[in-house]
Amino acid sequence: TETEKATIVAIAALMQDAQTSAIAVSGAAQVDRPAQLEGKTYGSYCGRFEDGIVRAMVEADGGDPSLVRFVPLADHGYRDDGVREHGSLVRGAMASGTIDATWIFTHWEAVLDQFSLTTFPVPDFGVPYGYP
Repeated sequence: TETEKATIVAIAALMQDAQTSAIAVSGAAQVDRPAQLEGKTYGSYCGRFEDGIVRAMVEADGGDPSLVRFVPLADHGYRDDGVREHGSLVRGAMASGTIDATWIFTHWEAVLDQFSLTTFPVPDFGVPYGYP
């Protein structure tokens, strides 16, 4: 009957800034700029444009993107026991030293962070990204 149907309510988040993600680097990696990702390991979700965006950021900042090691994160990293234990890719993979950097959602992963993170918003380094 009609009275037994579930009531569904939709909620939307309105944000003034469309920038909800960034490249994040663990404090242990001692990286202050994308160019300093040279010689570091970037954990990639293997998104369609992700690695190219990171390479463009490194190059725009004066670095050599061919010197950044890109490794795929199987199942977005959440299959890794350390990540599951910590509940966060940032806390798990970065804390274990598996990766030095990855793409995060700043309103989620950065909030969960329990250690030092440096973040690089994509547009700040000459790469158009997001929805203005």
